[in-house]
Amino acid sequence: MYLAVYEYSVAKVRQCAWFLYLQEILQRTGYSHEVTPGQRKYGGPPPNWDGPPPGPGHEVMYLK
Repeated sequence: MYLAVYEYSVAKVRQCAWFLYLQEILQRTGYSHEVTPGQRKYGGPPPNWDGPPPGPGHEVMYLK
């Protein structure tokens, strides 16, 4: 039982650390982050983008 509680606690700490790291990146870059079932969307046209949005096929996929 104690091992399960420890593993849960470690997972929560890692989750919080990842969240804080992601928040720092979003604040520094000004990009957005959208989470939908099955995917996460980071970015879009850069902040202060002056021009039409990129068309289809301009996505970058990243895997964990």
